[in-house]
Amino acid sequence: MSHFWTELMHKNGVKLLRSTTFHPQINGQIEVVNRSIEAYLRCLFRDTPCKWTEYLPLALLWYDTKCHTTIQLTPFEAIYDYPPSITIVIQNTNSLIEAIAYTMKTRDEINQLLQENLVKAQQRMKFYVDLKRTDKQYKFKD
Repeated sequence: MSHFWTELMHKNGVKLLRSTTFHPQINGQIEVVNRSIEAYLRCLFRDTPCKWTEYLPLALLWYDTKCHTTIQLTPFEAIYDYPPSITIVIQNTNSLIEAIAYTMKTRDEINQLLQENLVKAQQRMKFYVDLKRTDKQYKFKD
């Protein structure tokens, strides 16, 4: 796999900077992605932190389908050139496979909990930012 990625990046004119789990600070973008996904997982699993590994694919889906203010697109759309379709409608949550039935049953509950926790986190961040914020009036040449 290493030779594949090295050659693919070379052919595309991309300088490949490999990182490891012990040194993810190779470039700032990776650090930002890691912080974003970590914040997402903290909001979702604050009460049950041992379950985060089960829902890492959901966190990655969230990141890939969230519009980024810098590029005005989702990462998915930037790569595949069309917006992601994440509307999943499941008529019947019964399944012979217990893990699938459990996941489908708790998906809506988890999404609701996540949304509530993200709103609380946003309100908390706004509160602390507003503590240091003051209204200032500027005059010409200030």
